[in-house]
Order: sequence, then structure tokens, then C-alpha cells
Amino acid sequence: MTRIVSVANSLGEHFQCLLPGRKRPPNPLWIDVPQVPVVEPISTEKAEAALKPLEGKCFYKQDVYWTYEFCYRSHVRQFRLDPNKCAPRLQ
Repeated sequence: MTRIVSVANSLGEHFQCLLPGRKRPPNPLWIDVPQVPVVEPISTEKAEAALKPLEGKCFYKQDVYWTYEFCYRSHVRQFRLDPNKCAPRLQ
């Protein structure tokens, strides 16, 4: 089940983020506690602390034609790799 979390930015603007529910664990011996949708306020500091491990990291998604690059707090980029040339080294 999904969960809604309310967050505010440094300007005091409020947003609600929809967090997807987790999938059932593969091991049936693990306990799976049902999730209940809840709106709970979270401070900007707490949200930033939760996202801190993403700093300096980039994520890539390759589609048939396009490649997408998301670098947290840096940039989002869409580009096409030419199959006839050497691909750049992705970090």
C-alpha cells in the first residue's frame, strides 16, 4: 500500500510525496507488516538527511534510443549513444 508524506522546502512551501508500498519479501518466513497510508509531516532537515546518501551519485536508465542520467543535486541529462562510436565511460 502506498504512503503519503508531507514535506516543506526552505521557502515554507508544502508538498505531499507519494511513496510506493514495498513488495512482499521473497522469504515467506519474514514478517510482512501491512502498510497503512499516512500523511505525516517531516522536517526539511530530516528529508535532506534521508537523501544525503545520494549526493555525488548518478543513476542511468537506458532506453532503446535514449539514455537518461540523473545526478542528485547536479543535473538531469538525456542523450543518445552512437552505436558506431565508443561509448563514454559512465561513473
